[in-house]
Amino acid sequence: MDNNNGEHKQRSSAPRGGRPAGKGGYRGGKPGSSKGNFRGSKPSGKGRGGKPGFSPKSEDRGGSDFKKRNGHGSKPRYGKGDKPFNKDERRSKRNFSDDRRSGDRAADGSYKGSYRGGDRNRRSEKRGFEGRNRSDHAYKGGNRSFEDRRQSPRAKEGTGSEQRTPNGFAGFDRGSLGGTKSLGYRAGQGKKKRSFTKATPARLLTHEVLTYIREEGCYLSEGVDKFITYSDKPVKERAFARLLATEVVARKGSLDEMIDSVLTNPEELEPDVRDALRMAFCEIFYLKKPDHVTVDQGVEVVRSFAPQAKGLANFALHRAVEMKDQFPFGDIETSPKAAALSEGFPLWLAERLIKELGHDEALRFMQRSNNPAPLFFMLNLACVDGPKALSEMVQRQVKIVPVSKSIDLPLAFPVFGFAERTAVTDEYIAKLLADGGLVISDVAAQCIASLAMPENKPERFLEIGAGRGTKTILLQNAALTRFGEQIQLDTLDMDVQRTEERKVQLAKANINQSEVFVKDATNLSSFDSNSYDAVFVDAPCSGIGTLRRHPDIRWRMNEDDVASLAAMGEKMILEAARLVKVGGQLTFATCTVLSQENQQVIDSFLESEVGSGFEVVRTVSTDALSREKVTGPIYDAHFACVLKRVK
Repeated sequence: MDNNNGEHKQRSSAPRGGRPAGKGGYRGGKPGSSKGNFRGSKPSGKGRGGKPGFSPKSEDRGGSDFKKRNGHGSKPRYGKGDKPFNKDERRSKRNFSDDRRSGDRAADGSYKGSYRGGDRNRRSEKRGFEGRNRSDHAYKGGNRSFEDRRQSPRAKEGTGSEQRTPNGFAGFDRGSLGGTKSLGYRAGQGKKKRSFTKATPARLLTHEVLTYIREEGCYLSEGVDKFITYSDKPVKERAFARLLATEVVARKGSLDEMIDSVLTNPEELEPDVRDALRMAFCEIFYLKKPDHVTVDQGVEVVRSFAPQAKGLANFALHRAVEMKDQFPFGDIETSPKAAALSEGFPLWLAERLIKELGHDEALRFMQRSNNPAPLFFMLNLACVDGPKALSEMVQRQVKIVPVSKSIDLPLAFPVFGFAERTAVTDEYIAKLLADGGLVISDVAAQCIASLAMPENKPERFLEIGAGRGTKTILLQNAALTRFGEQIQLDTLDMDVQRTEERKVQLAKANINQSEVFVKDATNLSSFDSNSYDAVFVDAPCSGIGTLRRHPDIRWRMNEDDVASLAAMGEKMILEAARLVKVGGQLTFATCTVLSQENQQVIDSFLESEVGSGFEVVRTVSTDALSREKVTGPIYDAHFACVLKRVK
């Protein structure tokens, strides 16, 4: 039984399923064979699987006398007093109640599935298979043929490896270790109907999350909330499911690269089977789980929803185990491709980071971006008494860490961190979060809000790109700290849904917003020039600096997206600058480390006619993720430039 920590009791000295180590093959083995410890290959007596068997001491299935008792080979031997039983008697003694078959029995008496102990020597046409090699035959009993599958490419992920795997990984040639065609079938929408399986609850939860993300096109956080956060499974199972889902999503393209390298026809692999293989490959290459645990559990996950694909899963996972010692197929200190594969980054992004930060700094950035992000928070002074709330946390033994004095960033208000992530499950903390009295926000984001609030109280302030209102709460708390009251703050965002969510959030948090605009920030011609004392542009960006919190980002974008976002940022700052009064402040911010979206936007603005009336007051780039020596907690990578209008 696998407890997710690598503690697993092996049933035999050989890996579960397949041929002996190093020879490959399918999980199961040939019934009646005495070579190798295959599941279902016990010579006689009580067997875990294999053919329906008979022995004078047991009525259980299993054993190598199957052929003899069915007219193949010599006449079977019986003990004294025993007599051969007829076909009907033998059938009546067979017991299937212990789940030695997988799948449901059809109306014609056939089973859609396979024997747990391996492939049967004889398969009738009614049972839906024609021989052991099924790659060139259509499935019967209701499943689609391979011809049908070739005409149904995956709609959301694409079918070619060039679409899924920007790394261009060439550590192993595709099919160089052998291969087989896909035996996976496309699962229906929604939660899967699973047969009995020994896969752990954590892995089944993870597979549900990955399927949901793929089918709904949503982000990891939504899938985790739906299937894991409120699950009734044990805490350890939920914790491992969250970790595994996060790792798979963060390294998806790299995992696909390696999966495709061991299959002859990876484009025929069904998406739900690919999700299961991603999980197992992630455990092998990135989480370093024991091989026998990963192979066993990977096959079990596949068998739970696609019994006919378990041989494929077993084959692919044994090939992965053989590849493991050579991973990442190069020197990460000198090879961008090896560094990208080692940290689960797209090759284009790894090369971009190396070009801008240097190889050592880029490698450090990628490694730290895969670590869990700490939980920083601030107390919303608009609706809670800060000292009283902190005192209550201490009394409830919630461990908090003041971080304001341990970092080198400008902050307008006290910032704290939770020593343990489980602190958010405390009843008092949960209530503060729900009521808007406590805001979870990275230190770097709180620093940006502090910079955007001028030292002197502005009469009118405009926040562009207000989203769901987190920065709005931070801005008004900066005002409360500096001026003792909230300011007249207008908000603008082009998304109607986010705007409605912001209204609800701010009302609950007792935060004021004066006028609310739903507009495209690249065209503010309806606004009067010189109408605001301060304008804050929270520009849309690639979000590369927040990968610890948003692991989906790296595989959802490409270089063209970065260029488009940078161009949008240039338009936004040009429009916003026109609204700033002479002597007023303009702040431009992103959460990325790519210069094309940061400094290059500022340089282009300053060279423009509108930008010539501004001068740079301060530029802040939070580079803790790439810095060699960091004192205090490691925060996200953000960029901000504060400018003053001088004419």
